[in-house]
Amino acid sequence: MQKVALRKGKRTYYRWIASWREGSKIRTVYLGSCNKITQERALEKARKMKAQALGLEL
Repeated sequence: MQKVALRKGKRTYYRWIASWREGSKIRTVYLGSCNKITQERALEKARKMKAQALGLEL
């Protein structure tokens, strides 16, 4: 999981993204804005999404 900057004009927006491998492809998912979601909450959300995508149960 990482914090990524997106620039639109003079403004910079920060987002949480996560990526993992599914078979031979890399899947990258948007977790939320850094202004609206904490790092801990983004990590929790990423773990749930990855477990669901890989067919695991937490």
